[in-house]
Amino acid sequence: MIKEPICVHISDKHSEKVMDFAEKVSLTTNYSDCGQNDYRLKVYQHYIGKMGELATFLYLRKGYEINEPDFKIYHGKDKSWDSDLKVGKVHISIKTQDISSAKRFGLSWTFQHINGGRSDASIKSETLVIPTLYDNSYYDKTRIVLFPSIDIRDVVFGEPKKESLKGKKLVMYANDNYKDLDEWLEDLNIELISS
Repeated sequence: MIKEPICVHISDKHSEKVMDFAEKVSLTTNYSDCGQNDYRLKVYQHYIGKMGELATFLYLRKGYEINEPDFKIYHGKDKSWDSDLKVGKVHISIKTQDISSAKRFGLSWTFQHINGGRSDASIKSETLVIPTLYDNSYYDKTRIVLFPSIDIRDVVFGEPKKESLKGKKLVMYANDNYKDLDEWLEDLNIELISS
């Protein structure tokens, strides 16, 4: 589906729509099992996640019949666990990391996986993962870098680097999953630490 990294620039109008969603949905979520109770952090995480979904949708709709990202606000048990996006019968999970986190921890994407608790639905199913990078340090525009899609069954997972996340998350490190990563990062003018 995606073979090489693609850059998608997001308009201010789209960004405002995503922020409105992030602020509203963050009031309905409870991440106490992960120690995430900071409202501003939840807003930011929802914001960059939905930006990744939107960028992927905007790119893929040029060549595929794809559903639009879901901006509906669900409450409690009504929360949707559907795939982020779908192309025909193909379920797509979008994972987004921001540039500052990538510079601190290396390019990587986290999946919920609490021992004896909640797990990311994409881990248990036949899903295509499209990792994205939220990069707001690129000149004066926000760009989202879409990395090549990968079947969840082919993803090499590792342990989180942060002790507090061990036993709660699995991590897809870019270095373990993309052999051309260094070349891509150079072409994209992205300088990161080694993961």
